[in-house]
Amino acid sequence: MLTSRRIRFGRFIGPLVIIFGTVCHPLNLDAKTWLNGHIVEMRPDGFLLQMRFYSIAIHTGADTKVRCKKQPLSLTDLEVQDLVTVEGSTYHDRSIVATKVTIHRDWLRCREVKSSKPCHCTC
Repeated sequence: MLTSRRIRFGRFIGPLVIIFGTVCHPLNLDAKTWLNGHIVEMRPDGFLLQMRFYSIAIHTGADTKVRCKKQPLSLTDLEVQDLVTVEGSTYHDRSIVATKVTIHRDWLRCREVKSSKPCHCTC
């Protein structure tokens, strides 16, 4: 008698988990992400981030915070070849919506450039 109740109860656990997961999990967002890499291409809605083995699309918006150390910067300060850390949410198509972008100093690049230096050289 006890085992038949467990079997009947066990049949309903799977569908309940699936229903609960689809109701509580938003369809567009997958997970929080932190990535490091170089910007290889600027796009109207963000940029393309080159990591060690592959590139990934990063989407930015008006609420995206850009920083270099503790200095706040604007999205227009981002340049190709900048070394950045991106925090944000991953979509199912593997692109990322950035909430925070941190620019890191590239000391070698700052020494090489004689004309207008990138913004990360001054922070």
